[in-house]
Amino acid sequence: MVSTNAPDLTPLLTQDRLLQNNVSRKKSSKATGLLLLVILALLAVGVVKQLIKPKAAPEKVFIVGAQQDVLPGTRLGFTSVHYLEIPRAYFTPEMLTKSSDVAGRVSKHFIHQGEPITESLLFPGKDGLSANFQTDRRALTLRLDDDALVDHSIHTGDSVDLLVTSLRNGKKFTKMLAQDVLVLMSVPREALTSNVLRNSEQNRITFAVTPQQSEMLTEASEVGKIHLALRNRLTTVCEKLPGVSEADLLPAKAFADQEQRLNLPPVSLAAVAAPSDMVPTAPIESPASMPAPLQWVVDVFTGSHKDSVSVPAN
Repeated sequence: MVSTNAPDLTPLLTQDRLLQNNVSRKKSSKATGLLLLVILALLAVGVVKQLIKPKAAPEKVFIVGAQQDVLPGTRLGFTSVHYLEIPRAYFTPEMLTKSSDVAGRVSKHFIHQGEPITESLLFPGKDGLSANFQTDRRALTLRLDDDALVDHSIHTGDSVDLLVTSLRNGKKFTKMLAQDVLVLMSVPREALTSNVLRNSEQNRITFAVTPQQSEMLTEASEVGKIHLALRNRLTTVCEKLPGVSEADLLPAKAFADQEQRLNLPPVSLAAVAAPSDMVPTAPIESPASMPAPLQWVVDVFTGSHKDSVSVPAN
């Protein structure tokens, strides 16, 4: 007799469910991997675009610069300047943007070729040097030696003291002629390498002095040697100095030795000329103390003329 019991389907259903769960898990993991790949690809594309994105060019501005080296005291013209292009971030209010703002003005400092021209490098206005010092002063230019210019460290606007060393009766004397003198123009050390600077111009320096000082300094430049002493810009004290000579450079001991030599007792020339063992012990009688020899006096008559002749007695 054939059995009519229905088969047990539970194991089969369980296996189908497990198979379906595995398939769904695999599909979800693949989808997650694809999503991650898409995200990574988008990130990479963004980074590449950021790297290859062209940067915006910085905004630039044109300013006035020196066409060539400009010495102090030079009146600038349109041919002396040209335009420079710089980023706006480097622009300062002192820089000039128009050549008309520079033409006709006088340079106060040395300006290198290609350097921007600013207000501080030029005298105010277009009147030149004569309008830039006090009315009771005079502009005086001297040509000094290298060792008198404080190693070319003097600049426009500095204050100096002026000393002169002169010669009298074979002796040298040094005197302070003027103190706290304003420097109007000077050639600094950085200008010595300029191609436009001639040797005769590198030692020139211009001062603002009183009329009396201008007389003294002019005379001093002709008969003596002038030296400059650079003052601190905060120093305003002027001292009264008596001047110095060669004797002021010697120590007090030198004068003491000289006075000692002058106060020595007199020395006999005979004692200096002859040694002590050669000096005679007995005094030598002078010719005046010796008795005169006997003589005969004979009178000789020649006509009316009489001659007296001395004849030794022996």
